[in-house]
Amino acid sequence: MSETRELRKRKIVDTTNWVDIVNVGYGKFAAKKGDDNDGLQKCGADIWYLHPTKGWKHIFGETGQEAGHAEMHALVQFVGDICEFDVTKFNTILASATVKVEGKDVECGVLVECTAKPCCLFCSAMLGLLGIRPQDSDTKKSPVRMGGTQWVMHPALRDFIAAKTGYSVVELAKIDSHKL
Repeated sequence: MSETRELRKRKIVDTTNWVDIVNVGYGKFAAKKGDDNDGLQKCGADIWYLHPTKGWKHIFGETGQEAGHAEMHALVQFVGDICEFDVTKFNTILASATVKVEGKDVECGVLVECTAKPCCLFCSAMLGLLGIRPQDSDTKKSPVRMGGTQWVMHPALRDFIAAKTGYSVVELAKIDSHKL
């Protein structure tokens, strides 16, 4: 029996298909919908995080840096360099700040800023799955996959998202291979 099938049998891995995973994540990403795409492939994004002793810090990502879209480039750097791909470290930073949303405290120790164009469907979904919130109202999301820059998820980031969410690495990998 394959390892994935065995894990599913023991209910350790969520078997939700990749389309549903994207829909769930997109819905969780708290940005407002925007459609101001300039059509250019070049873009930059910042992941902001609350450092325990140095206050707010950021990591810049840009398109074409072996991570596809700018948001994914910044995210893989943050999760790798700052969190060391450790879900507990990530969760600690995420919970380090909160805001009130509809009367409830919502964790916001990790934020994304991408104002040049809306975050695409897949980037928005991954940010939403991780609980990352938009830095401000100028960061928007789009319900479509964007651009000629290939969307990819670094394998270590994919493993991290699977560990944090319980979703199957196999289903998360299918997002990379989705064609327009």
